[in-house]
Amino acid sequence: MCKCRIRTDRESKVLLTGTNEHNHDIDERKLERQQIRIKIKKNASDISTRPSKIIRQELLTNGESHLLPQDLKSLSQSLNRERRRNYPSLPKHREDVHACMQYLTIKTNKVLTMTNLLTALYILIIDNQPLQLNCSSDVVPRGQAASFLINGQDRISVRYEPTLSQCLGTPTSGQSAPFVCANTCSCSSDAKSYTWTYVGIMDTVNGTFTCEMLFGEANIETDTILVAKADHPVLVQTIKQVPEGPVNVNTSITLICSVSGGIPLPTLFWNCGGLVNNTLTNNSTISQISIITSKYHNQEVCTCSAFHPIEYYRTDVHHTLSVLYPPDMEPVIQVLSDLKPLVAGDNIHISCSIIGGNPIANLSWDCPGNVSTQTDNNKAISYLAFEMRAEDDRKTCSCIAAHTVNHFRKSVHYILEVLYFPNITKCAATPNDGRIDEFQTVKLRCEVRGNPLPNISWISSEETILRKDDNISESSLTINKASCIQSGKYRFFAENAICERTHTDSRYIEVNVNCK
Repeated sequence: MCKCRIRTDRESKVLLTGTNEHNHDIDERKLERQQIRIKIKKNASDISTRPSKIIRQELLTNGESHLLPQDLKSLSQSLNRERRRNYPSLPKHREDVHACMQYLTIKTNKVLTMTNLLTALYILIIDNQPLQLNCSSDVVPRGQAASFLINGQDRISVRYEPTLSQCLGTPTSGQSAPFVCANTCSCSSDAKSYTWTYVGIMDTVNGTFTCEMLFGEANIETDTILVAKADHPVLVQTIKQVPEGPVNVNTSITLICSVSGGIPLPTLFWNCGGLVNNTLTNNSTISQISIITSKYHNQEVCTCSAFHPIEYYRTDVHHTLSVLYPPDMEPVIQVLSDLKPLVAGDNIHISCSIIGGNPIANLSWDCPGNVSTQTDNNKAISYLAFEMRAEDDRKTCSCIAAHTVNHFRKSVHYILEVLYFPNITKCAATPNDGRIDEFQTVKLRCEVRGNPLPNISWISSEETILRKDDNISESSLTINKASCIQSGKYRFFAENAICERTHTDSRYIEVNVNCK
């Protein structure tokens, strides 16, 4: 069962401490499926590639070994959901519809219609791309002709010739000879409708296209439309992250991509997954994407692309995410010394390593010694070296891994086992330090340390009077009703074996019996 605990202030607004314990079994299938899902979402913006192809490429690259056939359907649904997030939102009311129509992408051929010389339309024009103008009337104009003007200057007159049953165009730029209309102009057989296709470069940002028809002697009817020259933005779009800088894992961030200028305003798209919100102002386009960061977002490159009806214009701006997250694993401790077993006076080398985290977790020791640390992109190793002493036996050395995110702090421990020679620490005789009267009882007691624990002997006058081979740390010898002949020095002897070598220590205790 997994456990989670948090502690907040009285107002429940500030998180003071938090702990979580994960005791569940790791599902390798879920992990592999999640890893592939995150990777294929990065390619969701590539709408020209089928989802099945994207998934197969990731399966070949990732080297999965636990997925089942039903997981492929789940991955495909995830990719399609991610693609739908990047689609423009549908209009919700009439104002949205008109706003969408105003900023529709301009196609190669645009048709401008002048109906009954009454309707004026506002259109965009792109240099060197054809723009067809239609001019029509309910009645046949005098001369069965219509004239087209740009910014008040005559450009061409289109006339229907009944004798030829053809449409003739007469340019007004000094060329008086008419020509048979083909691709640039046309007219209807009833002489009520005329077209002219304009291809050129506009000298001004805004202009007017006018159609004139003559009815009667001096009755000229005109209709004019306003034309704006399509132009891409001068400056490249910019990306701003809120909040700025590296952020902790599970933090909500917003990337704001904005670009100013352009007729019409450019359209912005993102290549990374998240909740997208696009807004338009009078002179700029703003696209925001909201992301809740995970460790997989670290070093992910989010690209904001700007598209414009002018075909050669497309700019990409990149932003690299930096996410701080703690390691997923606990530190691992290992003894590197070749000497087995370790004897007092030998040097011991211990390593502590941890994998993952951004930045790498800091490693520290609670044991004194020479410490050195090595780090790479994903791993930190700390080495501890010191000389073993007898006092270090059964001592615990701890390696602590600390990280700035989520109050991460994990430790791993190693209990030292040091072999050392016997060392008699204390010997005494009671009572009166061994000075007693005849027929009194005296007790001799000694304490000894060593690893392994030594065997002990009590010796008097070169004769062993007591021996124990059961590895003890203290021993006592009691003399009841001591006699005069039991006065003298008693030797306490301890020995153990380390690496097939025997080591000893001894201590003398003197007993003085006052004979009557």
